[in-house]
Amino acid sequence: MTAFVFVRGATTWWPVNWNEPVDGGSVAAKTIELRFKRTPWGEELAALFRLETVEFINAVATDWRGIADDAGRPVPFDDEAIIEMAHRPAFAEALGPAYLAFIRALPETRQGNSAASLAGGPAANEAVPADGAPTETPA
Repeated sequence: MTAFVFVRGATTWWPVNWNEPVDGGSVAAKTIELRFKRTPWGEELAALFRLETVEFINAVATDWRGIADDAGRPVPFDDEAIIEMAHRPAFAEALGPAYLAFIRALPETRQGNSAASLAGGPAANEAVPADGAPTETPA
């Protein structure tokens, strides 16, 4: 059995997913990865969520990847780019939940990944009879 390796100041790449508004009133799914810092639980963690978005990014991340400019060049993780990303409403809203998932070690879940419930009902996207009686399933 391999021993747990304790590394002070460890960081981990983690996805941040959001829907970016596009012309015509629709959205496009976007993903980047941030290199998140591990943060202790307690008051220090609670204090992070009281920060403005730019300060939050600088406090919890050390780098990013998956961001390119219009010429396809990687965008550096610098103050100017961080400020611009922080002001993208959908990105800013996705950042906190992504960081919470990271510190809780919860892999991302997406809608539609699970199989239908055997019992039916709203989670299975099936109608359940008003009397609650089971419905027959074709063999």
